[in-house]
Amino acid sequence: MSIDVRETTYKSVALLTTSSSPEIEISKYAWGVVAIPTGSTITTLTYFVASPAGTYYAAQDTAGAAVTQTVAADKRYPIPSVLFGASRIQIRANSAGTVHITLKS
Repeated sequence: MSIDVRETTYKSVALLTTSSSPEIEISKYAWGVVAIPTGSTITTLTYFVASPAGTYYAAQDTAGAAVTQTVAADKRYPIPSVLFGASRIQIRANSAGTVHITLKS
């Protein structure tokens, strides 16, 4: 039997539709999952990355497209891997609500 010694962090995050959404520190993690709770009205997540000065810019994939996810209540989604080069991210939702985030190193 192996023992998993990687760090796991669980967070409940209140997402907003604006730049006031909270900052999420991901620099020490390798992957993560966003869980949308039952009854949530959130259907779209848009990801932003922070500059060293703390300004947030829309995250883009290798083709230059915005990093977004279409989501539904009572489902879990991997945080897009392209974001794990950033130190801090912000997730903005199409409607305000709480999500549960699991991050694993």
